[in-house]
Amino acid sequence: MAANPVFGTAHLFGVVAPTESRSLLARAHQEGFRHFDTAPSYGYGRSEAELGRYAADLDPPPTITTKVGIEPASPPSRSVRLAKAVARRLTATLQQRLRGDARPAGHGQFQTADVLASIETSLSRLGRLDRLVLHEVRPDDITEELLSCLRGFLARGDVGQLGVATANGLTRDCLDRAPEMFQVAHFSAGPLSPPVLLPDTVTVRVGHGVLGPSASQLTQLRARLDSGSELGAEWREVTAGTAWAGPSGLADALIARSATLGLTDVIVATSRPERLAPLRRLVLGDEPLPEPVHAVLNRLISG
Repeated sequence: MAANPVFGTAHLFGVVAPTESRSLLARAHQEGFRHFDTAPSYGYGRSEAELGRYAADLDPPPTITTKVGIEPASPPSRSVRLAKAVARRLTATLQQRLRGDARPAGHGQFQTADVLASIETSLSRLGRLDRLVLHEVRPDDITEELLSCLRGFLARGDVGQLGVATANGLTRDCLDRAPEMFQVAHFSAGPLSPPVLLPDTVTVRVGHGVLGPSASQLTQLRARLDSGSELGAEWREVTAGTAWAGPSGLADALIARSATLGLTDVIVATSRPERLAPLRRLVLGDEPLPEPVHAVLNRLISG
């Protein structure tokens, strides 16, 4: 069963300049994206407001997921921006080593007063919140006081659905804190990410990072193909003359694979407008992987 394509905005109004970011929002909608993913922290605090202004003029408006738990950082200085520009030119593997492979996942803040203020701000920017997820939450953060606060927004109709967006290894324990309330789960759907066992109460299963964090898992798989192994030769043989050949073939194959994972939604992002339509088709399953390509891809991932 194919998934719904979701346009992720984490890179807009930060990595991508404001004018280009607004153009990408418009182009994504024109290409058929009807769900957008944002957060208070995205774009140094600009993403929600910019998306809200754009969506307000659409009829019908798109559905929007936002988050609570991580507040925006201050925009970087010019020297930091230059350093990041250099870092983006490094391979994903080297970037991961520089950051430290064992670095802990982010941790959101969930004191009730902060949560109330954050949600009220999101409501002022976006109107009703179709989906609200707890960003980088841990099981111990989900207290009865927090749940009572969230129940209030549900009861008033300000929030449509609630869920969690956290590390794969924490997802199930967080969901189990309030199975009657949490219907949405965001988790990494990268080829090398640990699996997540979801309870039946979760009806919205959202995959993100289908290439791995910063495309790091894509880089690892490419290295396996380029290592001179028999599997690399087989990959080139089965993809020859197909859409899965060439430099972007493996990445596109992994995105197409996401349509086979039983997800209801897949978050994709790009700074290239011409990539929006192909990404949407891949998530929808309009360009399924041929069986020989799928078989080699599965062996590549498992190896």
